[in-house]
Amino acid sequence: MSFAVEVVDPDWGCAYKEVVDSLGGTSIKVCFVTVKDVGKFAEKLTGWVLDTSWMADLDKGVRRQYDFTVKETSQILVDVFKSALVNFGEAKFSSDKNPHGPALDQIDRFVTEEKHLRDRAHLINLVGDNPIEHLDNDRFGIVAAFSVNSDNPLLVFKGALKTALALAAGKNISSLYLVGVGEA
Repeated sequence: MSFAVEVVDPDWGCAYKEVVDSLGGTSIKVCFVTVKDVGKFAEKLTGWVLDTSWMADLDKGVRRQYDFTVKETSQILVDVFKSALVNFGEAKFSSDKNPHGPALDQIDRFVTEEKHLRDRAHLINLVGDNPIEHLDNDRFGIVAAFSVNSDNPLLVFKGALKTALALAAGKNISSLYLVGVGEA
């Protein structure tokens, strides 16, 4: 198990790298995100989530250009939602532990109690026919995001992957994503 080449995003103050050579096969993806500048990351995230008013101050012509681009991009996202697998997830944070176990335990309970199937009534109004058909045929994914507080993150991912493989073994999970987040 090793890391692929790190991709740095200076605008967001973070970097990410895929964990490769994992034993999980192609249906399991593992990624490590390192936050290098917490202030910049928080500022970008907050701005991205909350700021939709920036277009109001633009002149009419520029605003129309952005409106068109937003509609075009949102249509692409809508198409993705209409054709993709449904993914269910859980995120756990700890300032001093690596809570992949609690995140995966909660996902295990969610799937075992068939809550993913109970969510179908809500999802049918949000996604297209293909994702619903995938869900009806027990093709869905899970995402576990968790803090990584270790000088040896690969060891953390090795344990998380072992737990995830055990969880997935008895379930009809089509894809599994592990996302660890730590500070640089």
